[in-house]
Amino acid sequence: MKIVIYAWSLDNGGAERVASLWANGFAEQGHKVSIVLDSLFTPIKYKVSPNVAIIRQYHPQKAIPSKLFKFILKKHFLSNLLEKIWYRVPQNIRKIFLANTLQKENPDVIITVLPAYYKRIKDALNAIGKNTPIIVTDHNPYERPEYAPLSVERIKEKFTDSYNYDFLTVLTEADKLVLQKRMDSSFMKKVYVLPNPLTYTPQVKIPPKEKTILAAGRLDDWHYKGFDLLLQAWSNIHRSFPDWKLKIAGGNDKSTLLKICKKLKIEDRVDFLGFVDIKKEYEKAEIFVLSSRYEGFGMVLTEAMSQGCACIACDYKGRQREIIENDNQGVICPTDNEEEIAKAISNIISNRQYRQKLQENAILRSKYYELPNIMARWNDIFERMGLIN
Repeated sequence: MKIVIYAWSLDNGGAERVASLWANGFAEQGHKVSIVLDSLFTPIKYKVSPNVAIIRQYHPQKAIPSKLFKFILKKHFLSNLLEKIWYRVPQNIRKIFLANTLQKENPDVIITVLPAYYKRIKDALNAIGKNTPIIVTDHNPYERPEYAPLSVERIKEKFTDSYNYDFLTVLTEADKLVLQKRMDSSFMKKVYVLPNPLTYTPQVKIPPKEKTILAAGRLDDWHYKGFDLLLQAWSNIHRSFPDWKLKIAGGNDKSTLLKICKKLKIEDRVDFLGFVDIKKEYEKAEIFVLSSRYEGFGMVLTEAMSQGCACIACDYKGRQREIIENDNQGVICPTDNEEEIAKAISNIISNRQYRQKLQENAILRSKYYELPNIMARWNDIFERMGLIN
């Protein structure tokens, strides 16, 4: 079967990383796979099988001498500027390039990484008289807290435009339940729960650990990620554990978090790592904390579990409880509650035997999300759509 996966780039972003993993899985199953990118110059940062074709819908490397193209790729300011110009090109013009690409590829099915791309793809298919089925994969939750509601555009995508989708995948049973309350039964027949696959191979045994509590995420998203809660929790208990340290991995502006550390007088007990090899940090950390106020899934959580971290996760309406099923696999805390986070960290640090049990069971649980298991779900989707027998 010929499969096209449509994404903006393979440069950053959890959904884009997942797309690369799917592509590798499809190729391993013997499918012919192409990833069609909207971006012109963003580098390919995720590992993609040589059996997967990567196609930019507009081929700048064919219009620009190779030396100049490589120069643009190296100069981020220039490539970013050109990307911004390309992004502002009217959709009816960009649609022509996408339509030409889809005409040449002639796929049996198209998988779009985000719902926002559905209309763009559908318009391109209409332009060439094709009715190729489109599977929309949604990587964001179908509900959010009152203080951070879904935008009007996102509501339209999730609850109005979605009636036109050929098939829709959501990350959790909790999201499927939200849809069940608002959509009719015929619509629900084309909704499928497809969790994100693991990025890393689970450890065979717990690797050597350091006395580190780890968190990860964009630092300018500190409120959404609950890093202020984590810092407050650590400030409440850090004096009891002088040989332990909190580390937060992730890039972008950390000025607000530094101010919080200074106010709490924990500057010397917290390290901001920036962009690092996160797998190595998972391997070294005894404890991982997902402190988010709301989270659709939490790839960092399954990644940390796979590398033998004892995990604490703030559960947003059952979504993280789908990953940590019981108290032997990790600790679930309510959202927006630094006292419960502090209590969980303190208990895990204080009880080495309990910590080791959580680490061992986390590795076992993470195997549920290994790529072959997720690819089996894709085969089920294709069977339900009548694409394979």
